[in-house]
Amino acid sequence: MLISEMEAVLKSLDQRVGRIEQILPTLATKADLERYATKAELRDEIRGVKVLIDDLRDDVRLVIKQVLTVSNQMTDVLQRLERIEHR
Repeated sequence: MLISEMEAVLKSLDQRVGRIEQILPTLATKADLERYATKAELRDEIRGVKVLIDDLRDDVRLVIKQVLTVSNQMTDVLQRLERIEHR
């Protein structure tokens, strides 16, 4: 290999190492990664959220049922009032 070719390869390697050195500080370390949840922990959290959603659905169903009950009662009251007014 000629000296000029070797110089070109070394220059290219130097540029690549320079780019790697710029990227390295932005990569997460093992300690950084340990701060994040594991897959098992995420699965547990998802299960917990699903339980909360199911509970919320049950609560919403109860509220809907109560709203329908009150709505029916209001309809009955309005009908009685209309009958009284027409007498």
